[in-house]
Amino acid sequence: MMDDLPMNHSLANEHHWSPLPDDWQADVDRVDLFAIDLTQPPILIPEAMSLLDEVERQRVERFKSPKRQREFVIGRAVLRMLLGSVLRIDPQAVRFEHSPQGKPFLLNDPVHFNVSHSHDMVLLGVSLDTPLGVDIERVVERDQYLKLAKRFFAPGEYDAMIALPAEQHLAAFHAIWTRKEAFVKATAKGIALGLDQFQVNADPLTPAKLEIPHPQIPDKWSLCDLPIANDNYRACLCVATDSPQYRCWQMGPN
Repeated sequence: MMDDLPMNHSLANEHHWSPLPDDWQADVDRVDLFAIDLTQPPILIPEAMSLLDEVERQRVERFKSPKRQREFVIGRAVLRMLLGSVLRIDPQAVRFEHSPQGKPFLLNDPVHFNVSHSHDMVLLGVSLDTPLGVDIERVVERDQYLKLAKRFFAPGEYDAMIALPAEQHLAAFHAIWTRKEAFVKATAKGIALGLDQFQVNADPLTPAKLEIPHPQIPDKWSLCDLPIANDNYRACLCVATDSPQYRCWQMGPN
């Protein structure tokens, strides 16, 4: 089944990211991460659409932006192919349920997964037994991003960001944002959890860490910045273990 997923690794750091082998299998106690460049997708839109169910096709039609349609179609089709390989079923046979917050999951199966996309990149994470969240963001100059940080970040995060040299503020903003988003996605609580109720480190040049856990989420969580070679993106993984192990795969056309 994985033979249908062509790969390359043109965007990612080759020291960390590798082409996905044809005999890929998910590994217990290890997260598999998959980066997709939508300008070089591993599957074409017509084939990808054929893997979606009727509810997903209706969702595609509701997207007004062709770019957003492409993000969802490619991301969901590849996710179906990966989960189909893990479950040893056809991609079309994968059945998703959704949490009250809208997070998809597999009913009566311990496999965990998460998807994030930004501009021309999609990031997927799959684990056989460990809750996880991923986030990828394009680093762009946002209007009034310092005001956004002051409004949504924990006070300690904002203060730590402002204390950095001015030329690091934009990178720090995206580092904090991806670290926090990965955490709230991993917990399946969404932003209703309160972005200012827990704290991550602000320095974009130091390893990600959860400095002050959320009072309602006592479990052990670890953050890992992901080495996207394209400097225009930041990415982070959050996983429910104190010793995370992960593998990175870059997917693209032959």
